[in-house]
Amino acid sequence: MQAYLSDLKIGSKAVITGYIKESKYRHKILSMGLTRGTTVEVIHKAPLGDPIEIKLRGFHLSIRKNEAKEILIFYHEEIIEHQCLGCKQEKKGFMKRWGWGKRKCYSE
Repeated sequence: MQAYLSDLKIGSKAVITGYIKESKYRHKILSMGLTRGTTVEVIHKAPLGDPIEIKLRGFHLSIRKNEAKEILIFYHEEIIEHQCLGCKQEKKGFMKRWGWGKRKCYSE
């Protein structure tokens, strides 16, 4: 199910799949390490939901709610086991098509 990073509840995990097309925060988001295929977990939300503390790549990061609304995610609970075509190893992740039959592997 496609959703936004701001929709995640505390303790939930997801994989970043993209960004809003006309995002004014896109450059900032990418420079913080929030790239496609990255697994994120919501650690804490402030009482009014702003900012949101997330864990990714071994570090914690706080982002604003309006920045989190620009990031598209895929819920981690819906990710399935698959045979990774790129490295020929069993990995937990999901496959997504990118154009003419090419596949991108999102592994942990």
